[in-house]
Amino acid sequence: MKRACHIDTAIEEHMTQPQPNPALAAAENYEKNLVTYQMGSWATLLLEIANPLPGERVLDVACGTGIVARRVAPRVGCAGIVVGVDIDPAMRARRQLCLALH
Repeated sequence: MKRACHIDTAIEEHMTQPQPNPALAAAENYEKNLVTYQMGSWATLLLEIANPLPGERVLDVACGTGIVARRVAPRVGCAGIVVGVDIDPAMRARRQLCLALH
């Protein structure tokens, strides 16, 4: 009986702890895995093909965590404008964190 009581206590402790937001965790994993190992190289290729110039305006639709927007911003400079839009609030939150870190 002592073991069952210990398991019940462990379950109760787990259930009372704040649980991570699954959407935010998914956005974090997207940035950490897909952007790092796949999307980053695609963003580089896209910018080579598009060749944005200083002062231009860039609209990044379905930008996710904003890898293209982050990489194009230095190319268009202070005279340019970069706007990233995404329907997923978790992706937008992760994008804001990435911008704050860079």
